[in-house]
Amino acid sequence: KTLIHEIAHELMHRQECLLDKPQRELEAEATGYIVAKYFGISNVNSPNYLGLFNISSSEIFGSVNRILDCAKIIITSIQ
Repeated sequence: KTLIHEIAHELMHRQECLLDKPQRELEAEATGYIVAKYFGISNVNSPNYLGLFNISSSEIFGSVNRILDCAKIIITSIQ
């Protein structure tokens, strides 16, 4: 999942991004979680990781489309 997380950073944040670090970490971690679960990779929970960045539910909902789009790109590329 860590590799997927880093790939998500590259795909989503490779150019200078206006998002702050907590938001970038949210997007990469959520993308990693979705892709890992899709491929049946177990033990992908990381509740403490996002907690370290004080991520709010509104920040999560605000990034849902970006997260899902990136997860789709990674899943399609792997398949």
